Amino acid sequence: MSNLRDAIVRMALRRPYLYLLVTLVISIVLMEVLVEIAEHTFIKPALQQLELQFIAYVQQFVTPPLTAEVMLVTASGSSTFYLLASALVCCWYLYSRQKDRLYLYLVCLCGGGILNQVLKRIFERVRPDIFPVIAESGYSFPSGHAMGAICFYGILAYFAGLGLRSKPLRWGLMAAAGIYILLIGLSRVYLGVHYPTDILAGYAAGATWLFFCITLHRIFRKRY
Repeated sequence: MSNLRDAIVRMALRRPYLYLLVTLVISIVLMEVLVEIAEHTFIKPALQQLELQFIAYVQQFVTPPLTAEVMLVTASGSSTFYLLASALVCCWYLYSRQKDRLYLYLVCLCGGGILNQVLKRIFERVRPDIFPVIAESGYSFPSGHAMGAICFYGILAYFAGLGLRSKPLRWGLMAAAGIYILLIGLSRVYLGVHYPTDILAGYAAGATWLFFCITLHRIFRKRY
C-alpha cells in the first residue's frame, strides 16, 4: 500500500494534469454507477414499496417536540442556510488571504448545487406522497439536502483537518461531520419529503463531487 501511495504522490507532483485526468475518469465512473443504481431503483416496484414502508416506519416516531428538533437539523442543510453561512466563510477566507480555500469552497458548493439540479432534471422523480410532515416542491432524486450536506460539511471538515496534526482529532472531526450529514439525510425521510434512495443517491453524487474538488485542491494549492 505504501508503494502505491508513493507512486500516486510522485505522479501528482510530476504530472498534475495526468493525475487530474485520472481523478476525473474515476469520478465519471462513480457517477455512472449512480445512474445504474437509479435505473434499477425506478424499474423495481418492490423496492419502491419497501421504501414507502420504511418511511411509514420512521414516521411512527413523529411527535411535535421531535419534529421541532428535526426541523432545525433539516434547516442546517437548506440552501438558505448555505447562502448565509457561505457569506461568513468567504469573508473569513478573504480576510485570512486563503485564496485556494476560497476558490475550492465556491467550486464545491456551487458546482454541487448545479450538479444536483441537473440530476433532478434527468430523473424527474416525484416526491413521496404518504403523510408528508412538511410540503416541498421540486423533484426528489437525488436529495439536494444530502448532496449539499456532503459538499458543505465535508469540505469544511477537510479544511479544518488540514490544520490538525493529531490523527485522532482529524478522524474525530471527520466522524462528527459524517454523523451530522447522516442526520440531515435521515431528517428528510422523517419529514416524508424524500425516499431513502434519494438520500443515498445524494450522498453518492455529493461524495463524488467532493472527492474531485479535494483532488483539485491537493494538486493546485501550492500555486496560490
